[in-house]
Amino acid sequence: MNITLEGISRLWGGWGILIFSTLTGVVAQLALKHAVSARSLFPSSGKILDAIPALISTWQLWVYGFFAVASLVSWLLVVSQFDLSMAFPVVQSLSYLLIVISSVFLFRETVTLTNMAGLGLLCVGVFLVSQ
Repeated sequence: MNITLEGISRLWGGWGILIFSTLTGVVAQLALKHAVSARSLFPSSGKILDAIPALISTWQLWVYGFFAVASLVSWLLVVSQFDLSMAFPVVQSLSYLLIVISSVFLFRETVTLTNMAGLGLLCVGVFLVSQ
Protein backbone atom coordinates (compact mmCIF):
# COMPACT_ATOMS: atom_id res chain seq x y z
CA MET A 1 0.00 0.00 0.00
CA ASN A 2 1.45 3.32 -1.09
CA ILE A 3 0.31 6.36 0.93
CA THR A 4 0.69 9.71 -0.81
CA LEU A 5 -0.34 13.24 0.14
CA GLU A 6 -2.58 13.29 -2.93
CA GLY A 7 -4.32 10.15 -1.70
CA ILE A 8 -4.73 11.65 1.75
CA SER A 9 -6.07 14.90 0.27
CA ARG A 10 -8.82 12.95 -1.57
CA LEU A 11 -9.76 11.12 1.63
CA TRP A 12 -13.06 12.32 3.09
CA GLY A 13 -13.52 14.92 0.39
CA GLY A 14 -10.31 16.78 1.20
CA TRP A 15 -10.74 16.63 4.97
CA GLY A 16 -8.13 13.87 5.16
CA ILE A 17 -5.30 16.29 4.38
CA LEU A 18 -6.65 18.77 6.92
CA ILE A 19 -6.64 16.04 9.59
CA PHE A 20 -3.20 14.83 8.46
CA SER A 21 -1.81 18.37 8.71
CA THR A 22 -3.29 18.72 12.19
CA LEU A 23 -1.91 15.40 13.42
CA THR A 24 1.59 15.98 12.05
CA GLY A 25 1.71 19.40 13.68
CA VAL A 26 0.56 17.96 17.00
CA VAL A 27 3.12 15.13 16.90
CA ALA A 28 5.85 17.68 16.12
CA GLN A 29 4.93 19.80 19.14
CA LEU A 30 4.71 16.77 21.45
CA ALA A 31 8.16 15.60 20.29
CA LEU A 32 9.58 19.05 20.94
CA LYS A 33 8.09 19.13 24.44
CA HIS A 34 9.46 15.64 25.12
CA ALA A 35 12.91 16.74 23.96
CA VAL A 36 13.11 19.71 26.30
CA SER A 37 11.52 17.78 29.17
CA ALA A 38 13.87 14.81 28.87
CA ARG A 39 16.98 16.77 29.74
CA SER A 40 18.35 20.25 29.93
CA LEU A 41 19.35 21.16 26.39
CA PHE A 42 20.71 24.58 27.18
CA PRO A 43 23.95 24.99 29.11
CA SER A 44 24.09 27.07 32.24
CA SER A 45 26.09 29.66 30.31
CA GLY A 46 22.89 30.53 28.47
CA LYS A 47 24.70 30.56 25.12
CA ILE A 48 22.46 29.03 22.48
CA LEU A 49 25.42 28.08 20.26
CA ASP A 50 26.74 25.87 23.08
CA ALA A 51 23.48 23.89 22.91
CA ILE A 52 23.82 22.90 19.22
CA PRO A 53 25.62 19.56 19.85
CA ALA A 54 22.96 18.54 22.38
CA LEU A 55 20.19 19.62 20.02
CA ILE A 56 21.58 17.65 17.09
CA SER A 57 22.01 14.50 19.15
CA THR A 58 18.46 14.51 20.58
CA TRP A 59 16.29 12.06 18.64
CA GLN A 60 13.10 13.84 19.65
CA LEU A 61 14.22 16.93 17.77
CA TRP A 62 14.77 14.84 14.64
CA VAL A 63 11.23 13.51 15.07
CA TYR A 64 10.05 17.09 15.52
CA GLY A 65 11.82 18.15 12.32
CA PHE A 66 10.35 15.30 10.29
CA PHE A 67 6.79 15.97 11.44
CA ALA A 68 7.19 19.76 11.18
CA VAL A 69 8.17 19.38 7.51
CA ALA A 70 5.30 16.94 6.92
CA SER A 71 2.94 19.42 8.57
CA LEU A 72 4.22 22.27 6.39
CA VAL A 73 3.86 20.32 3.15
CA SER A 74 0.38 19.10 4.05
CA TRP A 75 -0.60 22.62 5.15
CA LEU A 76 0.27 23.86 1.65
CA LEU A 77 -2.23 21.35 0.27
CA VAL A 78 -4.83 22.39 2.84
CA VAL A 79 -4.67 26.08 1.92
CA SER A 80 -4.84 25.18 -1.77
CA GLN A 81 -8.12 23.28 -1.20
CA PHE A 82 -9.89 25.20 1.58
CA ASP A 83 -10.64 28.82 2.40
CA LEU A 84 -8.01 30.02 4.84
CA SER A 85 -10.74 31.58 6.98
CA MET A 86 -12.12 28.08 7.58
CA ALA A 87 -8.98 25.92 7.52
CA PHE A 88 -6.82 27.93 9.91
CA PRO A 89 -9.29 28.07 12.83
CA VAL A 90 -10.20 24.40 12.41
CA VAL A 91 -6.57 23.17 12.33
CA GLN A 92 -5.46 25.43 15.17
CA SER A 93 -8.43 24.53 17.37
CA LEU A 94 -8.13 20.81 16.74
CA SER A 95 -4.39 21.05 17.41
CA TYR A 96 -5.05 22.81 20.70
CA LEU A 97 -7.59 20.18 21.72
CA LEU A 98 -5.32 17.26 20.82
CA ILE A 99 -2.30 18.82 22.52
CA VAL A 100 -4.20 19.40 25.75
CA ILE A 101 -5.50 15.82 25.80
CA SER A 102 -2.10 14.37 24.87
CA SER A 103 -0.30 16.51 27.45
CA VAL A 104 -2.48 15.14 30.23
CA PHE A 105 -1.52 11.56 29.36
CA LEU A 106 2.08 12.02 28.19
CA PHE A 107 3.34 14.76 30.48
CA ARG A 108 0.92 14.46 33.41
CA GLU A 109 -0.20 18.06 32.97
CA THR A 110 -3.25 19.24 34.89
CA VAL A 111 -6.48 20.31 33.21
CA THR A 112 -8.94 22.27 35.32
CA LEU A 113 -12.71 22.47 35.01
CA THR A 114 -12.27 25.89 33.44
CA ASN A 115 -9.89 24.38 30.87
CA MET A 116 -12.42 21.64 30.09
CA ALA A 117 -15.20 24.21 29.65
CA GLY A 118 -12.96 26.14 27.27
CA LEU A 119 -12.24 22.95 25.31
CA GLY A 120 -15.98 22.31 25.05
CA LEU A 121 -16.55 25.80 23.68
CA LEU A 122 -13.65 25.27 21.31
CA CYS A 123 -15.29 22.12 19.93
CA VAL A 124 -18.55 23.99 19.38
CA GLY A 125 -16.65 26.79 17.64
CA VAL A 126 -14.78 24.34 15.38
CA PHE A 127 -18.07 22.75 14.39
CA LEU A 128 -19.63 26.15 13.60
CA VAL A 129 -16.61 27.37 11.61
CA SER A 130 -16.49 24.16 9.56
CA GLN A 131 -20.13 24.52 8.43
